[in-house]
Amino acid sequence: MVFQRPGGGHVGFLVGEDKTRYRVLGGNQSDAVNETWIEKSRAVAVRWPAGQTPPLVPLPYFIAPGSTSKNEA
Repeated sequence: MVFQRPGGGHVGFLVGEDKTRYRVLGGNQSDAVNETWIEKSRAVAVRWPAGQTPPLVPLPYFIAPGSTSKNEA
């Protein structure tokens, strides 16, 4: 997925979601590889490898607290 952020963009792998946020695995988030919550409204693109069929299983849906990232730098 591609997200907007101040000063540029951010990319990460979609892990799951809740009502308003995506759970994203990314590199260089707080200088580490980790998972973070990002508001769905910040998503600008979703990519899937050419020639590959996306899985038909639903995303994991989280019901959990957690802070939401505003800038993954």
